[in-house]
Amino acid sequence: KKLLADGGHDTEAMRQRIEDLARFTLLVLRPTLLIRYRAALPNDTSGGAHCVHTKGFDVLLDEHLRPHLTEVKHCPSLFA
Repeated sequence: KKLLADGGHDTEAMRQRIEDLARFTLLVLRPTLLIRYRAALPNDTSGGAHCVHTKGFDVLLDEHLRPHLTEVKHCPSLFA
């Protein structure tokens, strides 16, 4: 991050674009995630309010620091 900022790049704007990419991807995935949640816990009446599921997003930055989603991992390794 410091290297990019020292090179005159707006790292805050880059971070915001990556967050937006992840947010919009999750909005697209939401119906499928709800179906799977309801199938796994059919008697839950909270609507998934107590459920946490980690997703892994692989993002490639181009020469203009624009993010491109390359992969969404269902069960990412947290120890890599």
